[in-house]
Amino acid sequence: MPARPSGGRTKREWAEVRFIPHGISHEKHGREYRYLAIREPLRQPALPGMENQLKLPLPTMDFEGETYKVRALVTNIYWEGDALI
Repeated sequence: MPARPSGGRTKREWAEVRFIPHGISHEKHGREYRYLAIREPLRQPALPGMENQLKLPLPTMDFEGETYKVRALVTNIYWEGDALI
């Protein structure tokens, strides 16, 4: 599923990830969970010449020349992703 922009003030995007953990895959009538991947562009880019020295206390990824904060959300609520985030 492609990433969708959220309706908030930030340029946060989210996508639902089709994932079944091994631990709950054996139960026929087990709980169902949703897994959402969230990415948000960093507001302040690295200073010129210091791109390789950027150390943050959170997971990040570089995609098409932009650095994003990445997070995940696990829930059993079936609301629209924007309302969950």
